[in-house]
Amino acid sequence: MSEKRFCPNCGTKLENNVEFCPNCGFKLAEKEHASPSRQAYQQTVKKQTSSQGRKAYYAQPMKKKTKVLLTLGVAFLAVFTIFYAWGSNHYSKENQINRIKSDLIDTKAGLAKDVVADDSAMQVTDEALKPTQTYFAEHHKAANELINYLKEDASFNRIHLVQSGHHMLLFPRYVLRVPTIYATVGTNHSNSSITVNGKYIGQVKPGNFASEKQDNKYGVKLRRLFVGTYHIKVKSNISGRNLSTKSNYDLWSSGTVDMGIRTENFTV
Repeated sequence: MSEKRFCPNCGTKLENNVEFCPNCGFKLAEKEHASPSRQAYQQTVKKQTSSQGRKAYYAQPMKKKTKVLLTLGVAFLAVFTIFYAWGSNHYSKENQINRIKSDLIDTKAGLAKDVVADDSAMQVTDEALKPTQTYFAEHHKAANELINYLKEDASFNRIHLVQSGHHMLLFPRYVLRVPTIYATVGTNHSNSSITVNGKYIGQVKPGNFASEKQDNKYGVKLRRLFVGTYHIKVKSNISGRNLSTKSNYDLWSSGTVDMGIRTENFTV
């Protein structure tokens, strides 16, 4: 059955194999041989196909699990951003130095968390660091100088600021590297006992303990100490008399502390 043809210009029904419309004289091109109704049908099919393709692309809604994960990810990113901004300020180098200073001049505060020793064999405890705290608590000018030096990456009396690990795995942790020393308490009487910071150390022994006074032939070698202020007391029994001498020493280097007991003989 032959396909019906219509003029694309006026719609007149056409016979097969005619080149011009008998009604309006329109020249029929090869590409226009299809009827208007067929062209309309083809355009409708094309539009429906295109519309169905768009629906297929947008028809899949986001899964609930995906929404939850996306929401959690955005929330975590927001919280982490706030936390990192806080940590960067709280654990900044300058703020850590200021907190170290606060502990350094407060003898009631623990200092061990802020310190490493220059000797790895030295045990770092709050008690061992009390002399260091005592010195800076009594010398605020020196404490201020120390802090200024540390902020400029310089050392003060061999005290340095060093990085040791991290806070919360993210922020550099800064501490003081405090020097340690060896000291000997020398005296001039063989039966003397030594007390340092209220703690009994022991009886003096003979040896090469000469200091400024050549008669200091006895002494006690102290265990390794952190630099700082020490209260030293020597007690001795001389000719049946109990005598003692005591003094505070700012120890910043190894050496002998002269604690000789002077006696005078007189005749009545």
